Amino acid sequence: SLNTSVSSHNGYHAIFFDVCDIGDRYYLASYGSGVLVLDQSLHLLREISTKDGLTSNNIYKLLPYRDSLLFVTSNNGISAIDLQHSYRIRRYYASDGLHSDNFEENSGGVLSDKVYAGGADGLTVITPALIPLAAPVPPIFPRLISVETSNGLLDSTDMHLASMDIPNNALQATVYFSNFNYPNPERLSLSYRIAELKGGWIDLGKRDFINFIGQNPGTYTLQVKATNTDDTGSYRTLQLSLNFLPKWYQTLWFRLLILALIIAFFYGLYRYRLGQLQQQQKIRRDIASDLHDDLGSTLNSVKIYSHLARREQEKDSHLERIEESIAQAALSLRDLIWVLDEQQDTVRELADRVKKFGLPLAQASGIRYETHIDEEVSNKQLTKTAKRNLLLIAKESINNSIKYAKCGLIKFVI
Repeated sequence: SLNTSVSSHNGYHAIFFDVCDIGDRYYLASYGSGVLVLDQSLHLLREISTKDGLTSNNIYKLLPYRDSLLFVTSNNGISAIDLQHSYRIRRYYASDGLHSDNFEENSGGVLSDKVYAGGADGLTVITPALIPLAAPVPPIFPRLISVETSNGLLDSTDMHLASMDIPNNALQATVYFSNFNYPNPERLSLSYRIAELKGGWIDLGKRDFINFIGQNPGTYTLQVKATNTDDTGSYRTLQLSLNFLPKWYQTLWFRLLILALIIAFFYGLYRYRLGQLQQQQKIRRDIASDLHDDLGSTLNSVKIYSHLARREQEKDSHLERIEESIAQAALSLRDLIWVLDEQQDTVRELADRVKKFGLPLAQASGIRYETHIDEEVSNKQLTKTAKRNLLLIAKESINNSIKYAKCGLIKFVI
């Protein structure tokens, strides 16, 4: 019994147009399903369809040739199945020389090493010995490389070109290919890949060009593969190296310049910070010197007056001098703390400090005291050295004015 059940949709094959036996296999033409392969017990072994490379599943005639090839006619060309190489298939159409793509059932036969297949518009005669099952793929060449730049159009038509530099003002580069398959150009399919991008092959179909837009600078190896559409595995490749030149800001020397500027900036920042630290160190040394000279001498005077007060009976004058020295030391210490205060570094704060010193002395001497500050400089920052020196100058000037000038007005103007 014939068992041709279809497990995929729980049905059976039907409408059989032809059958033949080759070796230990039977081949059955099932309209709509392709070619069925059965063993000697008529059990279905496999189904050969368009998924395997047939031109159509609607087949009519099976034409075996020398127990090695099986020609299959259909309503869309002829398929040649290689029975000795895992059912490899090559397809033939009217574009390959057939009288038509549409054949009729029971119209065909094999005679004297020739295959005959007929249809509505005539008869096709095939000599299988003259055609290889796997047709060679002709070579592929770069037909044209066109580069659109901001200054115009550049192109190259060297068919033996292996590499090309793309200028840095390129807006678009297009590579065109030629594949000289004169009998049937429609048989070829192109695909490409960029070796450096580590990707797979990208199908171009029948398109014979590739566009490059916005490519990053660098060298790219373009590989183009031409294959037969009959799935015989034959192909030819072309390799072309395209060097996209960098713009001026993408060059190595520009990057090195930027790196040098960054290094110079951080070195300058380091030198500036080092200068600040050195200046602060100098201020500390000056303050230490002032403490040693001013407070040190004052405390030494206190020590001497205390010693005299212990030995002599007239202690009042010595105690008064001790009190004056301690007051002077406290005043000097407050001035020093004010100089070191980071929040009182403006001209206005200097004027306020001088006023706190000068106003009580002037009032005690019956002298008017006035302060005048220019608004443009009132918020100007002063260094600690400048604060200290200006404060000492102002205090000395006020003291001298009160002691020696016999003035009626002391005016502090900045």
